Amino acid sequence: MPAVPAQASDVAAPSVSPPDALSGNGLDAIKQALAKMGCPASSLVARADRYYAACGESGVWILSLTSLGELRLEAKHRVAGKVRSLFVQSDEVWVAFTQDSAQPLRDTALEALVVTSESGPVQGSVAVQTPSSEGVVLSARDQQVTISIGKKDGLKLGERVEVYTTRTNTVDDGLGSEATREETVLVGTITALSESRSRIAAGLGEMAAEGMKARPTSRPRSANRLAPERIGSQLLVEGSVRPFLPVDKLAFAAQADASATYLPAFDAYASVDFRPLGLLVGKNNSPSYAGAYASAGYDQTYFSLGLGVGVLHSQHEIEDGSPPIFVDQTQFSVLQQVRLGARDGLHFAASTAVKLRGDSWEFGWFEGLVQFPLGSRTWGVLRGSGSSEPSYFFTEFGFRRLVRGNGGPGSLFLRPTAGVAGIVSQSSEWGDLAIGPLIGLHVEGRFGG
Repeated sequence: MPAVPAQASDVAAPSVSPPDALSGNGLDAIKQALAKMGCPASSLVARADRYYAACGESGVWILSLTSLGELRLEAKHRVAGKVRSLFVQSDEVWVAFTQDSAQPLRDTALEALVVTSESGPVQGSVAVQTPSSEGVVLSARDQQVTISIGKKDGLKLGERVEVYTTRTNTVDDGLGSEATREETVLVGTITALSESRSRIAAGLGEMAAEGMKARPTSRPRSANRLAPERIGSQLLVEGSVRPFLPVDKLAFAAQADASATYLPAFDAYASVDFRPLGLLVGKNNSPSYAGAYASAGYDQTYFSLGLGVGVLHSQHEIEDGSPPIFVDQTQFSVLQQVRLGARDGLHFAASTAVKLRGDSWEFGWFEGLVQFPLGSRTWGVLRGSGSSEPSYFFTEFGFRRLVRGNGGPGSLFLRPTAGVAGIVSQSSEWGDLAIGPLIGLHVEGRFGG
C-alpha cells in the first residue's frame, strides 16, 4: 500500500486482512489499534465488509476497511449493559452482556458517527484515525474564521480545517436513544497561526457561527468561486450612476438605475426596478427617459427567470419649425429577466422590455451583463444596454469588489466602471447623438430579510 505522512492523531497498527479473510495476526492488529483508541476489545467479529468490536461499557464499535486500506471507525452502538462478547447466530451478529443476556445487534440504538477518516494508510500497516485536536469557532467576520486551536495542537499554515455542527435526533427504537449526526459547514485553509489560535479563509457565502466545532482535515476546500451557493432570506439594494460629458456639445448627461430584490429562503425572488434612467441637459433641449417595473420569478443557485410589468416614460423635443414640438409619452411595458449561472459567481444575465403602442407591441430596451470571478472577493463585469426609443446606449466594464461581509446580510459590494454612453438629444435620429466617455459606480448592499 502507498505510504502517506502520519498525523499526530493517527494510530498505526500492523497490517490486517479484509473482513472476509480475517486471521489471527489481523485480529491482534485491530485489537491493538482499538486499545489505543480507548476500546478494550474483548471480542471481534468480521461480517461482510464490517468489523464489530465488543468495547465493554462503550458498547459495540463498527469499523470498515476502505479501498485505500484504511481502517475507519464508522459508528458506535449503545447497548443496555456492558458488552462482554459478540457472536454470530442465524447469520446475525449478537451481543452478549455481563448479565448473560443477549439480543440481535439490529435492536440496539445508534449512538453517533464519531470518526471520519482523514488520511490514507501507512506503508505496511493500517492507519486507524482517532479524533484529532478539536476546537471551536471564536469569531467569524467577512471571509475569516478564528478558531481556538493552533500550533500547540499541531496545526500548520496552509493546513485545511473543517468547521462543523452536530445535530441530535431521537431514535425510534423504543428505548429513547439518541443519534448524533455531523454536518460540515465549511472546509477552509489556515492563513494565520498562533500558539492557541488559527485563522481560516472561508469561501463566499460560507457562514460559520461562534461556538461551532473545528478540526483538522484532509478534505478539499469547500469554497466554489464559479458557483457559490445561493443565500436566501435577504434584501439586495443596488444602484448605479454613469455621468458623462458629450463630445462636441455643451451639455451634461447621466444614466442610472436602481433596484431592490428580495430573496426568500426558498427558490424565488421579488424585485422593484427603476431602469433605464437617463437625462441630457444642454443649451437648447433636455431629453430624458425613465422606466419602473415590479417583477417576480424563480431563483436558485444556477438559474433565475422572471417576468415583470411597469411603464416606460420618455420626453424630448423635435426641431420642426418654431417653436419646437415637445413630445412626452408614457407606455405600458413588460419586462423579462433571465440569469444563467450563480449570482455571485460566473453568470450571464439579460433583461428585455417591450412596450405597448396602440394595438401592438414594440421593442422597448435591452440590457446584458457578463460576470466572471477574478478572486475570492473580486469579479470582472461587462455590462451594456440600449434602445431606439427612448434613444440611448451605454457599454461599460468594471471590477466588482466585496468590501464588507461574506455575501450574506451586512455585505457591501462596490463596482467602479468605465466605458462610453450616448443619448439622442432631439427626436429619435441617431445623427443627433450626444456621446462621450463615462465613469460609473455601482453600489450593492445586502440586508437581513
